[in-house]
Amino acid sequence: MSHDPSKKSFRETTAEEYQALFERVEEAFDPEEMTRDRLMDWLRNSTLADMFAVTKELYDQIEATNDVKELKELKKEARSLKVHSAILVEKADERIEEIQIEEREKLITGGTTEVIDFAETRDIELTDQIIGRVETWKDNRKRIVVREKGRLKAWRFA
Repeated sequence: MSHDPSKKSFRETTAEEYQALFERVEEAFDPEEMTRDRLMDWLRNSTLADMFAVTKELYDQIEATNDVKELKELKKEARSLKVHSAILVEKADERIEEIQIEEREKLITGGTTEVIDFAETRDIELTDQIIGRVETWKDNRKRIVVREKGRLKAWRFA
């Protein structure tokens, strides 16, 4: 007896059932709510609860880490999840962007502080005409530079 083409195969039926389960879990829980105990109460199945609880663990790791490289690894793991994959990938991207912004802010703040301190040690008052900044010269070494009307007034290695 051959397979009836109008009926779905066992694999197709099972895949659809799992997809429906994944959708119901996503609707019922946000990633931060997916603790093993809450899932166990809702699903009444410890194996599935363990599988879905990984989502919360990954979410917490993304929230806690401050390392861009580690976040990229967590983002790869998030792509393999069956539920809330897109949310966790987006969360990892947001954290990466936050960390990069913080690093740039620290760099800018540090550079500004160094320029002001250097100008003060040389008794130079920075104005609209007298500008201080960090520059990279042709030898690729950074220097703290004070210029007056575009001309070099003072410098030192950063």
